[in-house]
Amino acid sequence: MIKKLIILIIFSLMAFFPNSVLAKGEFSSSYDITYDVAENGQTEVTEKVTLKNLTDRYYPSNFNLVIAVNDVTDLFASDSQGILQTSSTPVNGKTQINIKFNQQIAGKGKEYTWILKFKTIDFALNSGKIWDISIPKLSSAEDIENYNVNLLTPVSFGDPSV
Repeated sequence: MIKKLIILIIFSLMAFFPNSVLAKGEFSSSYDITYDVAENGQTEVTEKVTLKNLTDRYYPSNFNLVIAVNDVTDLFASDSQGILQTSSTPVNGKTQINIKFNQQIAGKGKEYTWILKFKTIDFALNSGKIWDISIPKLSSAEDIENYNVNLLTPVSFGDPSV
């Protein structure tokens, strides 16, 4: 019999992704993330997340992450069944986001894919003619199968320099 386990997957990067997972080794994850920066520097972030169950005993019921930004707007999450319940809370200059899942995907090898979207002005900073765009890096790659990042910027920003 499958036991209900409320999985709180706490993510953080220096600004974003996985730091500590309460169910280490029980789930793996894949990410396809797009940072779409507008002319004014506002960045729309779209994350397609797939959680894969590595056991036949547990399932994720919600997802928590901490983002090291102050200003998160237009928070939205969905899965194949529709809109997911979301909430955000400011915590010490950061934003904690909680997503409650609609489905209970139980069984070894089962996958649950969902999408998180939000906007922030904190990833792009204009310094005169220079735009400094910060994409958070992973603080831990444990239990991550794939991690793809796309950065979209307006043509007016010019060519990137490193």
